[in-house]
Amino acid sequence: MYTLSRGVIFLPRVKISALNKSGNALHIKLQTKRLLISLLSVAMVCSLYAQTKPDSAFHQKAGLDTLKLNLFDSLKRPSDTLPLPPKKSKNKIEATVTCLAKDSLVFDFRLSKASLYRTADVTYKENNLKAGYIEMNFKNSVIEALPLTDSAMVEKEVPEMTQGSTVLHAKKIQFNFITEKGVIEGITTKEGEGFLYGSKVKKLKDGTTNVRNGWYTTCDHVEHPHFAIKYSKAKIIPDDKVVTGPVYMVIEDVPLPIVLPFGMFPNKRGRSSGLLPIAPGEENERGFSLKGGYYFGINDYFDAKVYGEVFSSGSWVLNPQVNYRKRYKYSGQIDLNYSIRKKNTKYDPDYFKKTDFKVTWSHIQDPKAHPNQSFSASVNVATGTQHQNNPTSYYDYANNILNSSISYGYRFNNVGNLRVSATHNQNVQTHEFNINFPQLDFSLDPLYPFRRKSQVGSQKWYEKINVNYSLTSRTELHTVDSLLFSEDFFDKLNSGVQQDIKINSSYKLLKYITFSIPIRYTERWYFKTIEQQWVPGVTIGTQGRVVVDTAYGFWAARDYSVSSNLSTTIYGIKQFQKGAIRAVRHVITPSVGLSYIPDFRSQYYKSVQNSEEGSIIYYAPFLGTPGSPPQGNSGMVTFSLGNNLEMKVKSKKDTVTGVKKIVLIDNLSVNTSYDLIQKRLSPLSMNARTRLLNKINITYNASWSFYALDSLGLETKTFQYNIDKKLLRFQNSTWQLSFDYNLNSKSGSRPSQSTQSPLGLAPVYYTDWSNPWDFYFAYTFSYNTRANFLLGHNQSDVIQTLSGNGNINVTPKWKFGMGAGYDLKAMSLTYANVSISRDLHCWEMHFNWTPFGYTKSWSFVINVKASVLQDLKVQKKKSMWDR
Repeated sequence: MYTLSRGVIFLPRVKISALNKSGNALHIKLQTKRLLISLLSVAMVCSLYAQTKPDSAFHQKAGLDTLKLNLFDSLKRPSDTLPLPPKKSKNKIEATVTCLAKDSLVFDFRLSKASLYRTADVTYKENNLKAGYIEMNFKNSVIEALPLTDSAMVEKEVPEMTQGSTVLHAKKIQFNFITEKGVIEGITTKEGEGFLYGSKVKKLKDGTTNVRNGWYTTCDHVEHPHFAIKYSKAKIIPDDKVVTGPVYMVIEDVPLPIVLPFGMFPNKRGRSSGLLPIAPGEENERGFSLKGGYYFGINDYFDAKVYGEVFSSGSWVLNPQVNYRKRYKYSGQIDLNYSIRKKNTKYDPDYFKKTDFKVTWSHIQDPKAHPNQSFSASVNVATGTQHQNNPTSYYDYANNILNSSISYGYRFNNVGNLRVSATHNQNVQTHEFNINFPQLDFSLDPLYPFRRKSQVGSQKWYEKINVNYSLTSRTELHTVDSLLFSEDFFDKLNSGVQQDIKINSSYKLLKYITFSIPIRYTERWYFKTIEQQWVPGVTIGTQGRVVVDTAYGFWAARDYSVSSNLSTTIYGIKQFQKGAIRAVRHVITPSVGLSYIPDFRSQYYKSVQNSEEGSIIYYAPFLGTPGSPPQGNSGMVTFSLGNNLEMKVKSKKDTVTGVKKIVLIDNLSVNTSYDLIQKRLSPLSMNARTRLLNKINITYNASWSFYALDSLGLETKTFQYNIDKKLLRFQNSTWQLSFDYNLNSKSGSRPSQSTQSPLGLAPVYYTDWSNPWDFYFAYTFSYNTRANFLLGHNQSDVIQTLSGNGNINVTPKWKFGMGAGYDLKAMSLTYANVSISRDLHCWEMHFNWTPFGYTKSWSFVINVKASVLQDLKVQKKKSMWDR
């Protein structure tokens, strides 16, 4: 079972048990696949073995006296009963060392060594070492690990060392598990997306590491990478930095003739600030350029970076970006862009200079952050020419409408709601600029003043009366972007406050009809008023005019209205026992309303002469967002009929009910009204919308009049039926159909970035090579018809646009993409884009081409796939400004 010779014990498959001095059991268990041994017990086991089964031949060869080995001989015990303090070993083992081996373990007690063969595994504290062969020297506490070599001289079970979260592979490892110093040859370790290699690495006592003849690469062919950044020597300072000697790049074993004298890289955990790579560029219009920036790693919740680009023509761009995030609280991003674009010199006839800026801010609050508060922001403000002068995608270039909104809400428990918001709307083509400055909305929960505190029996009719209160404060600005910061900025602001008190009650008539009587009282506050005055001509032949004076102060106006409404819901259901259609349901919601508003013109409106003939008009003297009190008596009877049509069909996907619901008509409504004062019907309007197959959106709007036209095309009080026996006269209609479909061979896959940035200005490419193909298709159709009195017939207008883009893997390494938009009315392409990508293992190649149009451009890029080296690329492009 065992062999003992010259101080060496070989244990193939044994289990040895013995007692130490204290009487505690010591175990060494060796199995075929696993060996677990406490190295602190090795010397003691050998001593006990020599005492229990002495071999005189062995002791003689070893020069040992068996009597001296008997540690339990009472004659050899010291006379002093006080024990001597134990001697401290220089190589003190502070924790249990666990060993595993698949084949065998050999102990050499004369040399104080242990050898583990095949799938050897040694663990001490947080250090773990695996290899084909491991040798441990207990005199100097050094472990040496080597791979095993088969008959074909192929290395197997290469040493692998783990220290905390760091894992490294090497051809040879020598490591002192007490001082944690060592020398490693042929080391390979993974750092983020890349791999670090060193032919020889020495770890010093202070924790620093010296590396000789190493390189860094993101290619997973570590032994022979396609590219690498090489250096002859380096020093790694933990949690500080890495300093290297001369650095140069090698591609396919060919060193590039560009050498940096030294390299210095941050080596800190978490965020760290530093310079962003500098990238040169060239454009025909703006000249040569340099682009770079700085990253600020402030903390785990907040970081920022500043990009800048300077051109030889004098143009420049500054782009600060801020990101912040706090888990379960909020997240957001702020992106600013300020640019000055110049063309030629100041004294050239075609000299051009334009300043643009753009501000975007998005903020999202986590729903778990606060149950009663909410805050969100989506800001997108830019100058009118920002997207034309500095576009980053075709969407930026084609988008003419910019919208922003900021909102804060607070819920007062059992009281009401408060909301403060601001909105912005901008048309970069017409330069219209509309701002709603912080708008305050406050509303109380419905109050039931006559309801009993303790409900007994059914409610009385008066207990259903409820009172609602709301307050709205607004400040608006309507201008153009060029006059946004003019001197009369505050004079253009219109503001006001509106308060509403609504008294409402709802009852059931005949069980199926809902009857409600709302009464509304409104009070409006104004801070600006106008006074109009007719000024006649000063001299003969000159025309008089109306002069408007503006005054600031406080004014109030009040009005009220009364209305009632009858509504019900009618259901019609048809079920089928056979066939794919199981049921059809039709829901009809008719309603009739009556409202009355008194005349407040005599109380608040003023009159002024507006012509030489002396004609008089009435005007509202108040300027502000609450609007003006209604003028003239108004009594309206409104009619409305809503329709909804659905059906249920068989479905194999629904394993519970076996059917699914399909909406045929989402809503079809018919509306009109009758003015009791003017005794006149308003036009009959029809509105319909639906969504078919969850892909096709269809909307329809139409209007008809009950009255005929005179010879001048003006509407009369004569019914059309009295003229030609037709109940209605057509006015206009609009059909709109939109269809979009996204096909993917891989569900949930991310589309290639090359199809989203057709301009090729500064794209960050991403290609999903695992997705064989994807295709996006969109179609819009609009058919407008309006009556034309002069032509004597209806005039129609059709607008159709078709757009789509897609990508396909021609081979596993080649991807082809194409996108285009087509105007079916003009029979011409609106834009087109072609992209080609090639997978080069750790590199990838992209070609992007926009062949015509205002955004005509192309770009060719070969870049490293890994995002950590995204600036390591070769790029050639022709931007839209070089046409």
